[in-house]
Amino acid sequence: MLDLYHRAVTDGAQLVIGPLDEQALTRLAAEPSLPVPVLGLNELEGGPESTAANFHTLALSVADEAEAAARRAWQDGRRAALVLVPDAPWGRRALDAFGDTFTQLGGTVRSGATYDMALKDFVPVLRPLLAVTADATAAPGADAEPPRRRTDIDMVFLVAYPAQGRQIKPTLDFLYAGDLPVYATSAIYAGVADAARDGDLGEIRFSTMTWALADATTPAPETNLPPIYRPFFALGADAYLVHPFLAVARPNADVRIAGHTGTLVLDGGQHIRRIQPWARFRNGRAHLESEAQ
Repeated sequence: MLDLYHRAVTDGAQLVIGPLDEQALTRLAAEPSLPVPVLGLNELEGGPESTAANFHTLALSVADEAEAAARRAWQDGRRAALVLVPDAPWGRRALDAFGDTFTQLGGTVRSGATYDMALKDFVPVLRPLLAVTADATAAPGADAEPPRRRTDIDMVFLVAYPAQGRQIKPTLDFLYAGDLPVYATSAIYAGVADAARDGDLGEIRFSTMTWALADATTPAPETNLPPIYRPFFALGADAYLVHPFLAVARPNADVRIAGHTGTLVLDGGQHIRRIQPWARFRNGRAHLESEAQ
């Protein structure tokens, strides 16, 4: 990575965009000085900021989105959460970020769990989390106790791709938790309208990227690009929008750019913040609600 960077400088580059790989970015960030500005396309997980004045990062951060979800849920009056995330490093980062922020605000994470992304049946995962008191599949008898779930939670924070979300939300409904508001990250919507299948995502609130709900005139990736890669199209477009400002942004500045991943905030720090709008599924369609703060 260092060889590539210095070769670019020697060849006359005025700005280096990248790398995307976290380890490569960490090595570059360790340099005490950088001859030309760097816009890294990832975040430094748990590490110190670079000492180089012209080192910047713009990232698709699930931790940032989880923190935003915690703040949004708190603003909506939610105080006790159930959290469900993929059994993967990025899922656990989201769980920790949501929990830390929600707790600092005064909320409580009553229960948190991870799930296998290959899972097809979420009843075994969600039934114990929801503490359903009776068999939801059993026919009620004359003396049967009405099934019910725990009542000490008032929301669900969910990290899932559309395929998993379409399984999880109906399972919540099936297990008597259909009344619980669900807050999700942008992963829940791939940016391709699919009303027939997204009906199963009914009423989920989620932070989204601007391009995902834009009109047909906005640049967008090919519809057959797998959902996991589609946001990187918007990240690349935003890197292009941001790069002219990097040489002029100063500490205490407040430059805001209407980007494809959200509103981009250059406030003098190394990490370029993204303020994403919020949307909600209704009748299988994603509808814009309002921009987070």
